Amino acid sequence: MSSPGFLPYSTCTLKSRVDGRNWSVTTVNNLVLTHALEWPSLTIQWLPDRVEPPGKDHSVQKMVLGTHTADNEPNYLMLAQIQLPLDDAEADACHYEDDHTEIGGFGAASSKVKIVQQINHDGEVNRARYMPQNSCIIATKTINAEVYVFDYSKHPSKPPLDGACNPDLRLKGHNSEGFGLSWSIFKEGHLLSGSDDAQICLWDIKANSINKSLDTLQIFKHHDGTVEDVAWHLQHEYLFGSVGDDQHLLIWDLRSPAPSKPVQSVMAHQRGVNCLAFNPFNEWVVATGSTDKTIKLFDLRKIDTSLHTFDWHKIDQEQTPEDAEDGPPELLFIHGGHTSKIDDFSWNPCEDWVLASISDDNILQIWQMAESIYHDEDDLPITDEPVKASKPGLHKVSVAPVVANQLTTHVLTDNSEQRRAPWPPVRTKLCRCNRGPRATYMAVWKRVEGEGSRRSMATTITIRASGTGRQKDMLH
Repeated sequence: MSSPGFLPYSTCTLKSRVDGRNWSVTTVNNLVLTHALEWPSLTIQWLPDRVEPPGKDHSVQKMVLGTHTADNEPNYLMLAQIQLPLDDAEADACHYEDDHTEIGGFGAASSKVKIVQQINHDGEVNRARYMPQNSCIIATKTINAEVYVFDYSKHPSKPPLDGACNPDLRLKGHNSEGFGLSWSIFKEGHLLSGSDDAQICLWDIKANSINKSLDTLQIFKHHDGTVEDVAWHLQHEYLFGSVGDDQHLLIWDLRSPAPSKPVQSVMAHQRGVNCLAFNPFNEWVVATGSTDKTIKLFDLRKIDTSLHTFDWHKIDQEQTPEDAEDGPPELLFIHGGHTSKIDDFSWNPCEDWVLASISDDNILQIWQMAESIYHDEDDLPITDEPVKASKPGLHKVSVAPVVANQLTTHVLTDNSEQRRAPWPPVRTKLCRCNRGPRATYMAVWKRVEGEGSRRSMATTITIRASGTGRQKDMLH
């Protein structure tokens, strides 16, 4: 297993050996951490807590991972502890330690990524998401149709040797596996799930269970085929959306006289729709990503026609740096650190512009692009104070996630004529999907308002892909 390493922002180009392979990085990042896991993980999510140990040059956070093993090896739901350097931590970007496969470094920190808990799990973990009201509660999508719920505070750091899986709850209702999973931010314990059986299940995990088993509160069945993703609305507690292989986006309202039928339905794409996400600041905007290589934005007030389509994805085609330079005006940044398919990724909820991504070759990367990339020099306020999105008088960015057969994020701004710059979001939310082939590039986009305009309307992170192979979607 390779040791992790940090790559602070610099102008030098460095080489690293990861998992037996060489790769080079042009340092256009404030930070890059690379760590090789023992097995691939299909899921990744930052937990919301952050601490700064006294006298240390780093902060400590945790993230949720899973395993996808082979040869009858046991699978686990895992928690990892991550050390991230503080802003004033010293680092040498051009120092490379071949013995430890480490780039850069900060202070005397030794292990930046450490697996601190393993919980036995039946089969691979398709997806794992924590409950917003209590991050100790984690739901997982399994390969046996059930959804498991774990309270990791009640489980030992090392799993029992007998390999027995002992979730705190087993949620029943599905007939096959899937990947769609969404906790309500309004109603504690309300969990949505979508699967290959064309059903959407809703549970209230606070309801009375029998022998740690809980039946559904309600089942929704309107899709003609696999339900690829589900998502609660972020401003209205009774609304949620779903997408599926039938190419449709459905909007559901639990207050409807006929709650088993969607209140809105649109054929959103020409091929299967893999994921969706609602904008947390604009109640009308929802984004979808599809196998047809496009991302679309919809206004719920006029859902029949999409607001905008991102259609630059060139899946199965090689891309050179020169190609990237010739990309559309939205293109802002490409992160090319991964050499294999991206299975999932997650925005850090505590650190601006910090992302974690996990690939099929067991590689976990944590990275942050240089601030100079997403801030135009003439847009920065003239002040000695650091720029913060929450500072009075500065523009706040709203964030909505989306993916189109790739790894994608959208940062949407409002239409205010008084705004000046796309300040980075303090809280971010992201969708992703890897139903397509092997991913090799990650790109960040800035959607401009008009030709020649410098005004930013959206930011997207996406993965370039090459090769073949069917993969399931991933949404955060």
